[in-house]
This record gives sequence, C-alpha cells and structure tokens, in this order.
Amino acid sequence: MRVVLLSSLLVLSGCQIFGIAAMAIPNMIPAAYTGLKGKSVAVYVWTDRAISGDWPTMNIDVASGVQKKLLAGQAEDKPDALEGTTFPVTPQSMALFQMNHPEIELQPITAVAPQVGVQRLIYIEIVGFQTRSDLEMNTNLFKGQIVANLKVVDCEGPQAKVVYEENNVTVKFPKKGPSDGVVNLGDGRTYIGTVDAFTTLVSWRFYRHEEEREAGQ
Repeated sequence: MRVVLLSSLLVLSGCQIFGIAAMAIPNMIPAAYTGLKGKSVAVYVWTDRAISGDWPTMNIDVASGVQKKLLAGQAEDKPDALEGTTFPVTPQSMALFQMNHPEIELQPITAVAPQVGVQRLIYIEIVGFQTRSDLEMNTNLFKGQIVANLKVVDCEGPQAKVVYEENNVTVKFPKKGPSDGVVNLGDGRTYIGTVDAFTTLVSWRFYRHEEEREAGQ
C-alpha cells in the first residue's frame, strides 16, 4: 500500500514538474513578413485628415514608435529577419517630406515609395482613431482604438511593388477592463497607450518574437 501511494505521489510530482517546465518554454510567434533582412527601411504613416486635424503628430508618433521597437527588437532579440536592417530615414524627415510634397496624397504608394530612397517602405494608413467610448463622444468613458492598413513596398527593381499587405489592423486600449471604456482615463493617456499598443503590434509583424501580453493590455 505504501509503495502504491509513493508511486502515485511520484507520478503527480512528475506531472507538476512537467507542467512547470512547459510553462517556462516561451511560445514563439513567427514574423508575418521577413523581407526586411539586410535592407534599408523607412516608415511612412498617412492619417485621415479628420484624424490629423485633432492629432497632428500622430504620423510622427506612430512612425517613431514602430522604428524604435524594430531597432529594440533587432538589438535585444537579434532575430534573423532583422539582421543587417537599417533605418536611414528618420520619422521627422519623413514627415517633412510629406509636408513638402502634398501631391503625393493623390499618388499610389508604389509611385511614392521610390522617392524615399530606401529598399523597403513600411506604409501605414491610419483610417480610424478614437479615444472615447462608442457610447457617447462627450462621455468620460475612454476607450482607445486604431484601425489601419499595413503595406510593405519593395523599391528595388525597375518598378516598386507591394510585397506584403494587411488590412484593418486593429488595436484597442486598454485591452482589459470594462467593454464600455475606463472612467476618467483622459484623452492624452488614452492616445499614448493606444499608439504604444499599435506600434508594438505592427513591429511584431516583422520578426519572430516571444508571445507576451496582448498589445493594448
């Protein structure tokens, strides 16, 4: 009887140890696009005029966030997909380029991309943004959301072409909490948190990374 009991305890202990070990093994998420390796890259963000009127720095904030997180991932995780990738164009320079060339608003991104002077252009088209709950825009319930289309343009070769495309990339902030929104969070904090969550989500598209908390949590 004692032998059976001891065996049962050993089996239970082994299962528990195995469970703990399994939890310790990170779940790695593959990159959605791996063509940035060894390429010069720039991030170009377009925002709907209704959004840029209220949030004029969003294009710089989003481009900066994506570029910084790609550089951080490159330095810390050293993923193969970002080996040798460079970012020669600053988000501020890109914003200045947009301001000095209003005509590009009417051009397809494949016509604009070669003018930037890089091999790959990450193009983010922000089509929706809010900091307030859908219930009522003048309420004190705050719920951030960004909806965007994402493209990567290959600028090498005789003609630029879109090599990766994903529409309606959506992030909400905060991810957890009341579905109707958070009381008195404030537009500023909601904006910062939503942009941070979105730029994290976008950067993860380009390198293999450990599954962590969901962006926006």
